Amino acid sequence: MNLFANSKQFIVFVAISMAVFTINFYLEFKNYEAFKAKPYSFLNSNLLFSNERQGKNGKYYVLQFKSGNYTFYTRAKNLPKCVSCEVGVISKNLKFKDYITGRFFLPSFKITPLQTSKNLTNSLKEAISSQHKNTKMQELYNALYLATPISKELRQNVTNWGIAHIIAISGFHLSVIFIFVFFVARFTIAPLQDRYFPYLNLRFYISLILFALMGFYLYILDFTPSFLRSYIMGLVGFLLLSRGLKVFSFGNLVLSVLIGLAFSPQLLFSIGFYFSCLGVFFIFLYIHHFGNRQDLSSWRRILIHTLTLEIFVFLAMNIPVYYFFPVTSWYQLSVIPLAYAFIIFYPVSLFLHLFGIGGIFDLWMIKFIEFAPAQGRANVELWEFIAYNVLALLAIYKKHIMILLAFIGLFVYIFNLI
Repeated sequence: MNLFANSKQFIVFVAISMAVFTINFYLEFKNYEAFKAKPYSFLNSNLLFSNERQGKNGKYYVLQFKSGNYTFYTRAKNLPKCVSCEVGVISKNLKFKDYITGRFFLPSFKITPLQTSKNLTNSLKEAISSQHKNTKMQELYNALYLATPISKELRQNVTNWGIAHIIAISGFHLSVIFIFVFFVARFTIAPLQDRYFPYLNLRFYISLILFALMGFYLYILDFTPSFLRSYIMGLVGFLLLSRGLKVFSFGNLVLSVLIGLAFSPQLLFSIGFYFSCLGVFFIFLYIHHFGNRQDLSSWRRILIHTLTLEIFVFLAMNIPVYYFFPVTSWYQLSVIPLAYAFIIFYPVSLFLHLFGIGGIFDLWMIKFIEFAPAQGRANVELWEFIAYNVLALLAIYKKHIMILLAFIGLFVYIFNLI
């Protein structure tokens, strides 16, 4: 069964979502006006990362701060000696189109230490960083577990390997955590269920508890866009599945996107949210054209479909990814086996950090991360990017267009490397 019985129900839902979106967008504008009411203000902020630059008048630092619901950049002559800081900023030139994105630049004139009690997120960051001597490894694991920003150098390293989507917390991480904890809980509690409460649907209640825990994790991550999309879609899928409704459909993806945008208009300008939605779209596109329930009865066919799906998504995502991140490398082909290795690495590394020995693989990890060089650039124009997205939507109706998407991605990838 589909969630919506007819197009009228779907139109009503879209109308309600647009109304909620409009209200929240208006509230954001009012917040923007209040933020600019004074030409300058002092913000209680947490320093996320700093990047040293060299200018005409000597070196300076680009700083990224988190304050409330937004992140802002600023410049400073000296590196501040604080994590929690009070930052004096000049906001008179800030545009609404920049404010609504949740990430913008503000000139600053004074940064002083702020005496505040540590929150859970900062405590976790310190616990993770204390297990690694290398700064790059501190950035890597904090990004893996807490979705913190990474430096330009580390971003270049992971882009050369084509594993930026693995580092950025998304539905992939949600599914790995969910499946791992689910099976551990399932086999741990099953004996107790057989003896004391055999009448309960154990899988349903374990899933319910896990979604509650993942909701708390989402709060710790400060509602990271890609993870937020994954959480909403996972929760929607769980509710649909428990009611016997169809889960793998484009309508459910649209449902999750509309819910996310309605309550968080900033997601409309989030690249991470776009990539997350597009990746799921291509997965559904493959299932739409090649999904066959009979294939689920054969392990051989399941393995073939899994590998084919990975290859298709890798190729289909190339054009959108190269529009924002044009670096190409032959090492990016290794993203498929690395994704499978990550399924084991992620829970194991998390387990090691819980016992304070998370840095045990740092020597090999540093060598691996820095091994792949950039080998080419794929410059995708705006009109090509838009045309490709339109073509992707048309692929819902024609299998041949879906295959064409993969060949376009393959051609652009190889052409810019030879």
